[in-house]
Amino acid sequence: MKFLFILVLLGSVACTSLGAKKNDVESNFFVGIQNDVLVYEGSITKSSNLTIFQAFEKSKEKPKKLIISSSGGEIGAGMDLGEWIHSNKLNIEIKNLCLSSCANYVLPAGNIKYLHKDTILMWHGSAWQKQWDTTDSDESFYASYLPKMRKREAAFYHRIGVDNLITVYGHNEMTMWDKLKSLFGKDLIGWDYSLDDLERFGISKIILIDNHWDWREYQPKARNAIKRITLKKNYSFMLHRFEI
Repeated sequence: MKFLFILVLLGSVACTSLGAKKNDVESNFFVGIQNDVLVYEGSITKSSNLTIFQAFEKSKEKPKKLIISSSGGEIGAGMDLGEWIHSNKLNIEIKNLCLSSCANYVLPAGNIKYLHKDTILMWHGSAWQKQWDTTDSDESFYASYLPKMRKREAAFYHRIGVDNLITVYGHNEMTMWDKLKSLFGKDLIGWDYSLDDLERFGISKIILIDNHWDWREYQPKARNAIKRITLKKNYSFMLHRFEI
């Protein structure tokens, strides 16, 4: 059941989302407090964010940890959640998967980050990506939405001390073969990094619950969809790499 859950979510992610709606698979996901811990399952949306924010405010004993499993969501909603996590100095535990906006804005915002041995992380773009799945006639997107999100994202990464190159680095590392994989039924939807490279980007304080992390060993049927990208030796950490 867990593997089916992961495959369905992997199959639903193709590019950084402009909007997120809960589908039938996600209808039974839980957002709230269980056993004194914040729990966030499913897509990152404004409504789910409001639910978790209100649950936190109403609790007498403020939870110190958020457990999340998410395929991502709209950029603004992702940053809303990430900024809230960072402001409240919450620890986060990733169960099952953290893709797209979850990897962009939730994972790096946490104080201590807990990963399971089979936790799937995936990046595939952000507000600063060059190509978008939208029409050229959508003037409001390019004239209003995108500049606003880019400015906000640059400020977000500067605040948490992470190089915002992490969200788009993989785009330049994709080979022609990677782009042709879809012709052979092997769709490549994103990439991940080693723990060492995550630290080079500025994401630290990661604790491995099972003392190791190798999701490809435990989820082999999903590994062809996510490429492991290795940072080049000449990479140099930088804050405010992208800004308007």
